[in-house]
Parts: sequence; C-alpha cells; structure tokens
Amino acid sequence: MKPRIFCKYEIKTKSDSIGIIKLVKYYSIGLPHIEFSVDDDFQNMGVMSQELPKYLKKINQCGIFRIIAIVEKDNKASMRVLEKNGFTKFATLKESVAYVIAMDIVNEIKKFHKEVLKSIKQ
Repeated sequence: MKPRIFCKYEIKTKSDSIGIIKLVKYYSIGLPHIEFSVDDDFQNMGVMSQELPKYLKKINQCGIFRIIAIVEKDNKASMRVLEKNGFTKFATLKESVAYVIAMDIVNEIKKFHKEVLKSIKQ
C-alpha cells in the first residue's frame, strides 16, 4: 500500500540534507502517520530531539492535532524521541510498537496544569 505524503520537512545542515520528517496517510488508517529518519552519520546526536518539536508545532498550527507512529521494537532511540514529544504507547504488535498523540488534548492539559500551579503559588 503506497502512502500519500502530505507534509514533508527536510532536516539540513548548512547545505546538506541529513534527515526527513513527514506525515503520510495510509488509506486504511484514519489518522496521519508520522515517519522520520536521520542519516547514519547524525544518529544519536539529538538531531531528531531538536527537530521533531519544531515540526509538531508547525503542523499543529495547520490544524493537525492527532497523529500515530509505528516503530520497530528494537528502535529505542525513536521511542524515546516520540515519548519526549508527548506520544503515548498504545499497542504492541508483533515486531513494532504503536504510538499516538492528541496535541489538542495535550495542549489543554498543559494549560490546566499551568493554571493549577499558578493558583497553588498564590
């Protein structure tokens, strides 16, 4: 099944492309699916940890709030990046783990959390 790419972001150094983040839509799945990768020479350097939050903020401003991600079970680095950015593990499949984020709900929880902290400090 060939996905439809609808929001692609290239990660670059000064002039070279070193990675990619994209949202794709598989016809059998209702939610957009996020896919990302970094060239081997730039892995484990925090590149995706820096770039994914920027990308999520950008697509959130475009009205995309709910996304899934499917990661191979042995890809611990990608799992950490997803979890640091608010994704929640919701299913374990044979060879992979499925994550989901609902940024609209996460944003409301953050607002509520700030209000509670503010009222406690007063």
